[in-house]
Parts: sequence; C-alpha cells; structure tokens
Amino acid sequence: MTDEEAIATVRAELSRRFISGHGLEIGGGTRPFPVPTGAKVSYGDIRDPVSLKTYFKTDAVQSGEPIDAQTLAGIADASLDFVISAHVIEHLRDPIGAIVNAIRVLEHGGIHLLVVPDMRRTFDRDRPETSVAHVLADFSDGGIGTLPRRLRGAFAVCTSDSYRPPLLGSGNSTPGDRSGQALAKVRCLISTHGLKRDSRRCCMPRLTSFRSGLSTQLPS
Repeated sequence: MTDEEAIATVRAELSRRFISGHGLEIGGGTRPFPVPTGAKVSYGDIRDPVSLKTYFKTDAVQSGEPIDAQTLAGIADASLDFVISAHVIEHLRDPIGAIVNAIRVLEHGGIHLLVVPDMRRTFDRDRPETSVAHVLADFSDGGIGTLPRRLRGAFAVCTSDSYRPPLLGSGNSTPGDRSGQALAKVRCLISTHGLKRDSRRCCMPRLTSFRSGLSTQLPS
C-alpha cells in the first residue's frame, strides 16, 4: 500500500465513523475528504475558483463559496453537523481562535474533524516549532503581535539557498524539478505555524461547546 492509499483509507474510516448530516469542508482543494452516503457537504475556500485552479494547476478543485477559515464569518451559530479542516489550521494567524469559531457554528454534539500535519514531514521541517506561548499569544490578540516575527522567520527559512523542501505529495515535483521546488517554497511561506505531534497535543485548548454559547478553558 502506498502512502497515498494509506491516507485515503484512514480518511475514509474517519469519515465513516464521525461524519453525518450537513456540514462544511474548508480548503478541500484537490483532495477533499470523502463523505458517507447521505451526508451533505458544502465547500469553502478563501481563494476564488480561478486562483485555486491556477495554484493547483488543475480544474479538479473543490472551491465552493468564499469563506474565511479563521472567522467563519457569515455562518450562523449552531447551524452545521460537522466542519472538516485538513491541512488548513497551520496557515491561520490564530489557531485556537479558528477552533473556537468552528465550534461556534456546530450544533450541540457536532464534529470538528481537524487534520494537522506534523511539520517534520512537510515543507515546514526547517522552520522553528511554534511554541505554546506563541499560540496563546495569538489567541489573545488574533495573531497581530506575533505577525512580524512569523513573517521574518518564514522568509529567512523558506527563501534560503540551503532550504531543500521535500517532494510534494501531489506528485508535481521531482528532485530535478525546479518549478516544483519553487512551489514548495511558496507553500512554506504561506504556512503560518509549525507544529509537531507533541506540540499539537499541548497547544489544543480544552474546548467545551454548549447548545447555545461556548466555554473555553485554557491551560494554566
């Protein structure tokens, strides 16, 4: 079984176990999550369809309606059964705030299916790991205070001549493919936070959703 086949198998099983009703997938791109028969999913992305097709170099893109993955502005509270967000949160300025907003739009008992890549296996592998203090600071001010530092760090690493991004899983890069390597560097630049397995676990807040409203408990 190839890596892509293994990933597809896991995605299908997660979907079978947790996804039902009507929901939203954010940033599905060229690899949207499978949904079980009977489930209804809408798609949204901050980029328009033309930009997405240009970025992915294919017309096979799930674009849907314009949506801000950070705020989910325009989506009513408690209106969805599920929200799927795969390989999106690391691009957002305030990861905890994004989770809070995902829970806001969910019905009581709804599912937020959140997939976060381990930076060591992506084009972020040479970047500094995002600390817990950094993520909590982002939650306190929407990511404004850490923005200059994030941008300087990303630019320094991702544009360095010594930076060698790994092969892209989409298959549009080979060791000698300069256009593919350049695209990987662009993706590195637009990735806002670098998270590993342990940091993802401790950075996640304790979030409890209620039928009306949201209680957020942060680690002391």
